Amino acid sequence: MLTNALVVRTESYTAGTSFVFEHYINNVRYENSTMYGSICVSAIRKIKGREFPIIYEKGNPKNSRVLLTEKQFKKVNLIFPDSLQWISETCN
Repeated sequence: MLTNALVVRTESYTAGTSFVFEHYINNVRYENSTMYGSICVSAIRKIKGREFPIIYEKGNPKNSRVLLTEKQFKKVNLIFPDSLQWISETCN
């Protein structure tokens, strides 16, 4: 299933950055995080506080991940939206 979520904070680790996000399904709040190792610092600063698409398991909304890169969209057979192109452009 696909919906949007708000990135509420980021957490930096040696392996990359974890994007913590919250979303609501049937008025129930869920929080989860997705780790990315290849997003530059200048884009990370702009991601916090914005909404992004997430994919979640039907019947288990806790099992979710935020989709930020073209690679992640391809992994789930979705078309990468032009509206997110700025993420990769910020890092070039």
